[in-house]
Amino acid sequence: MPTTFDLSTYPLETATAFKPSLGTKLDSMSDGEVRSRTLTTLKPIKINCVFCPQDEAQSASFESYLYANAATHFDIPHNSKIYRGYINGDSLDKSVSNGVTHWWSFEFAGKLV
Repeated sequence: MPTTFDLSTYPLETATAFKPSLGTKLDSMSDGEVRSRTLTTLKPIKINCVFCPQDEAQSASFESYLYANAATHFDIPHNSKIYRGYINGDSLDKSVSNGVTHWWSFEFAGKLV
């Protein structure tokens, strides 16, 4: 059962980008022309989730939250829609500015529910 991602404690930055990932195929026509067609819209949408800046304590809490829920399917609400999927663990990224401000981001693969 999916868990709703805690966006009230860890809000998304406006830089979060929702990119549809559609299956496509190129067909060679008999006259030599190449045509592209969409096969499906059922593939997960790749969402680059960027979170608001955090202080060191918030960042440590966020990191614990992510690792505690590493194998969890999440629901992430965005613009009145809900996307259900998982966090790509290899994409987890933290950057620190002046040793004080922490920025987190990760790629989320989700389907519209």
